[in-house]
Amino acid sequence: MVEKATGAYSQEFMDKAITFMKDLCTGGGQGTLSHCDLAQGRLQTPLNVRRLPADEIIYYAVTPPDGPGVWVTTAADVCHIIRIYRYESSRGDAQPDLRLRLLDLGIPFLCPRVLPHPQKTVEPGSLVQQLVRSPGYKWVPADYASYVSRRDSFIVGHPHGRAALLLGGMMWRLALDALHGTAEDVVCAGPSEAAIENGFGRLVTRVDGTSGWYEEHIDPLEEACIIGTYFVETSPGQWAEISWWPKSTTWKCCGYGSPGYWTNGAEEWYQNRLREIMKGTAQPMSQMQWRSFLRHNASAVRKFSGRYESHCKLSVDAR
Repeated sequence: MVEKATGAYSQEFMDKAITFMKDLCTGGGQGTLSHCDLAQGRLQTPLNVRRLPADEIIYYAVTPPDGPGVWVTTAADVCHIIRIYRYESSRGDAQPDLRLRLLDLGIPFLCPRVLPHPQKTVEPGSLVQQLVRSPGYKWVPADYASYVSRRDSFIVGHPHGRAALLLGGMMWRLALDALHGTAEDVVCAGPSEAAIENGFGRLVTRVDGTSGWYEEHIDPLEEACIIGTYFVETSPGQWAEISWWPKSTTWKCCGYGSPGYWTNGAEEWYQNRLREIMKGTAQPMSQMQWRSFLRHNASAVRKFSGRYESHCKLSVDAR
């Protein structure tokens, strides 16, 4: 956080910052707009922010003066974008590409296009295979290598594999490994009109009877492929689902995922997990096991994140 005029931290600024952080930790106080902005006078950022209801989700469409906009689902993400835009502009980048900045941080976002409604009415067939393992199967590093090959083939081989990057969190991190340094090009190339036309997208919100805002989409079976899912028969006709990595929804609810972006702690955990897998000391787990394994102060982090979101709404709604 940098003050508008001098970049110095005044005592008044620090007092407000400390009060703001205490309120987030304890839930006390209602906060003020000056606490949200933490600056002398209001900082003007030339970003257009619109609230767009879409089914049960409220999107914030954030558009710079020039260049593509992004859609996010939380006021906290809007504040992240404003902070990033101010910071990059202060360094001389007059038109930072918001897509690339959010991609760097693993923040979920969309950058949909207005496209004609697809003519196809039949759901496309699955592009991935469900894998089965017998009870008591002994996992070895070669199993993980086989999973990585399947995951990478799907993400690299299908245009809508790009949607994994847009989900942020765990799906984003796995997609980064699959794309080997080409993630920026992949994000900027979509959404693919061909993918949408062939049923591998979703309607974010309708424009009219002939067109709508569309973005690429990962279905549950494709997510299962990306996180390395297997089905194990526990009793006749009963199957358990286990995976090398947690589902996106499980990750978002844990202490590492609740902040809404990829933290240093999340990366440290991810690298440790990879090392354990390579040593043969880690194996796939059920989502219940994942929730327990990833607890990591989840309740406290969720409370903090919820209070931060409330403060961000004060700032965003006042723009």
